[in-house]
Amino acid sequence: MQMSLAWDPPIREKVKLNVDGARGFLETTSVIGLVVSRSTWAKLTRVFQDYVWRWILFL
Repeated sequence: MQMSLAWDPPIREKVKLNVDGARGFLETTSVIGLVVSRSTWAKLTRVFQDYVWRWILFL
């Protein structure tokens, strides 16, 4: 199995392309996530804290 994989360039190239594509996708999503999270997390935590405090005070 491994011998055929090693000697079959098309399969190796496909795997390499898939791995590179996945890595690139992960990198871009993580960068976008970081950029989004910086602005969004502050708002989300503020809203969440507001909600929690109202809920506690309501009880």
